[in-house]
Amino acid sequence: MSDVDELIERLARSTGRSREELLEKVRELQERWGISKEGAVLALASELGVDLMEAETGEGELVSLERAISDGLKSFDAEFVVVRAPEVVETRSGGRMATAVIADETRSAALVAFDEEVEKLRELSEGDVVRGENLRTTAFRSSPQIVIDEETSLRVVDEHEDPDELIERTTSELKHGEYVRVRGVVVSEPTDTGERVHFWLSDEEGSVRVNAWGDAAESALELEYGQGAVVEGWVSTRGGNPVINVLRTHGRVEPAEVPIRPAIKRRIRDLEEGDVAEISGVVVAVYARRRYYEACPRCGRAVRDGECPEHGPTEPERRPVLNLVVDDGTGTARVAFFGDLAVDIAGCDSRREFFDAEEEELEERLLGESISVVVRVRGEGIVEDYDAVALRGQLLDDEDLKREVSMLLRELEGEAREEGSEAGRD
Repeated sequence: MSDVDELIERLARSTGRSREELLEKVRELQERWGISKEGAVLALASELGVDLMEAETGEGELVSLERAISDGLKSFDAEFVVVRAPEVVETRSGGRMATAVIADETRSAALVAFDEEVEKLRELSEGDVVRGENLRTTAFRSSPQIVIDEETSLRVVDEHEDPDELIERTTSELKHGEYVRVRGVVVSEPTDTGERVHFWLSDEEGSVRVNAWGDAAESALELEYGQGAVVEGWVSTRGGNPVINVLRTHGRVEPAEVPIRPAIKRRIRDLEEGDVAEISGVVVAVYARRRYYEACPRCGRAVRDGECPEHGPTEPERRPVLNLVVDDGTGTARVAFFGDLAVDIAGCDSRREFFDAEEEELEERLLGESISVVVRVRGEGIVEDYDAVALRGQLLDDEDLKREVSMLLRELEGEAREEGSEAGRD
């Protein structure tokens, strides 16, 4: 059955009219307005007061979690696996809320219960395969959830041998609202903002920012650059990019042996917006006239007109910023260093020394220096090829420089061999 035929069937069920009558009216609308059949069905549904965009399911039909969430189903039945047992917390109003992590072959999701219905979730254990009836979808802070109420029934029908496999993801597979497990390599120094710890994790397909709270934040602070780690948490989006949030309830950050070699070493010419990459080159410009910005003392984000975009009205503090232009022979990138990283790259022992240093002194100290930087690319610049934020950086000594030159020579030799073989084929 085509999608249009299915819409006709649903319209017939909702209105009690015959399929033939509806099809005749659809043809009339097509001829009158010169529109497609699907458009005519939707127009007719609107005329009859039926919302076909609100999906429905047949009685007793099992639907996938992906369909339930994407279609915003208000009542549905599904079979799923309990991946993480429910955590019960008190709400601000004095009630109770329980959240479990569930998944099927299509996606993972939060299963939520309130007050008396909490007891239904407390009977579930990790690995249980559950048949749920009369479930409904909703959203909390734009993240999808599946909610149970007094009409919902939950029945354990089987046991899954490895529920963890249902939440394993790469960085390219992350969906908003999912609970995931991602393995990768730490490619930035973990940073403590005072209320959370954040760092970047890379695998063979990309990179993702990780925010951690509570015990997970303490674990994150013990990670080192280049170390393997496994992260579990809820996916949200920020600026169109996925972020993994490791909360105090569900989630974890742990060191791990991972068979991954993330391909973050790049030439500037190969950068693209959104990349997390390591570049090495020479400092060809230093912008040191203005070396601070007004920052929220809680999260470090820029404060404008006394407002933090995350925490609202706040008294800002001055935080260091230093902009350098790095050239690796294939292009240039303007790289912004923030906070203590800016102080370290400038060769200063304190923020006060950094703020008080003369502009000419910093230029003399940094111009012509060889540098290696892990950056997050924000976009293409106006003068420079790329605009990026430094996640980690170090000035290279003679031994570091020798290794970089050796790597570059091997890369150039490989490119030359490829060009030669292509010319031979031509």
